[in-house]
Amino acid sequence: MITTDTGRILYNTQKKSLEDFFKECVHILFDDGVNNNLIYCINSPFSNAAFKNRSLADHIADYESKDFEVLDDAIAPGFPASDAKALKATSFGVSNILMRNGKEDSMLAFIGYSLEVGMAGGQNLYFSEPEVLTIVFEGWKIYRQLLNNESTNLQPNKLASWNGQWLNYRLSNHFKGQTDFQTLDREGFFKPDKKGVMVEPIYWSELYFTLNKYFGKELNKVTPSMGAIGQMKSTMGFLVLDFKYCRSLSKMYEHLTGKKLDSKEFRALFGLSSMRIVDTMRVSMRTLQPPSLEKMLEMQKAYKYDEKNYFQLKTYLLVMLGTQLEKAQKLIEETAKMLVEYRNSTNKTDRKNKVEKGLFGNNTKANYIDTLCEIIPDLEGDYKNLITEIQSVLLKLNKSDFKMFALLVKLEYAKLEKFN
Repeated sequence: MITTDTGRILYNTQKKSLEDFFKECVHILFDDGVNNNLIYCINSPFSNAAFKNRSLADHIADYESKDFEVLDDAIAPGFPASDAKALKATSFGVSNILMRNGKEDSMLAFIGYSLEVGMAGGQNLYFSEPEVLTIVFEGWKIYRQLLNNESTNLQPNKLASWNGQWLNYRLSNHFKGQTDFQTLDREGFFKPDKKGVMVEPIYWSELYFTLNKYFGKELNKVTPSMGAIGQMKSTMGFLVLDFKYCRSLSKMYEHLTGKKLDSKEFRALFGLSSMRIVDTMRVSMRTLQPPSLEKMLEMQKAYKYDEKNYFQLKTYLLVMLGTQLEKAQKLIEETAKMLVEYRNSTNKTDRKNKVEKGLFGNNTKANYIDTLCEIIPDLEGDYKNLITEIQSVLLKLNKSDFKMFALLVKLEYAKLEKFN
């Protein structure tokens, strides 16, 4: 089971017996009663609402009295439910092959389940990198301290969301050792709710950016398991977090703006949809695509300049052009300058319409080139070489690459119009 495997990876970093480490974890994760726990384990001795007045020592004694010959999700989170129909629970990891388990697997499952990293959108990640799991474990103690402080009004049972926020903060450049409530609130950990203060789940793209920064050149990708473990279980397989896309976008953005992105800025620009990553189970340029791009590629009119959107789209499109980039970028800038010169050479609207409706209204290479050829004779400079270069590049582009080239010209034209 993924919970057992994850728990074992963390345990192997410890220099103590499993029994001792399990008890250490239990005293952080659970408390007297059931209303001050870091995590909710369905039907377990530690979370059963029927024993809300029981001490933690009694919870532990109840756990120790269980039969560990056949494990279910009450004493080993992530294992099949003992009676899925009666409990209205779904299960995975179900097999008709007799599996020999025991108390060790149960203890590891509790530890592993508590290491899940919650994402906005409802899916959780289970990492296998010991350094990541050690940092997540370190964060439990901070959550316990804050939860025990009644003045925070922090809600219990939000460990998965906490793990994601803590991991992102702990690996970021923002982390200077401060773990007080006010600092974490400024970092975006919390959100007020009718019941108190909730821990906000992290966006996958924000954590993806931070993991890339942390691992640097050490790793090109990580492949955590993705799923959900609770009453309704789902396992989706391994998620491929390939860092090359993050590095390409970050480098291009810095090249264009002179600014380095942080994780929240990256999330605001790229990877806004959690469903895309669920559908594909891997990070790609598709999953990082700006939400407005598809509409913009089909838009048959001029682009209205907006700084944030301009750099978002331009960064993404230039990375997408890849091997065509060097020639294309130069041509895009020269073409946009030529169009602005053409547009501004008269006060009449015919030239403005020729560019913004005639040229920008074309979605085919042939019509695009024909319109450019109509524009060039009206220019004072010699642009014959430019049109030859444009034709040479455009003819090599497929349909989707051409649309990206055309949109980049619109973006550059809009910027020049705005600031000239």
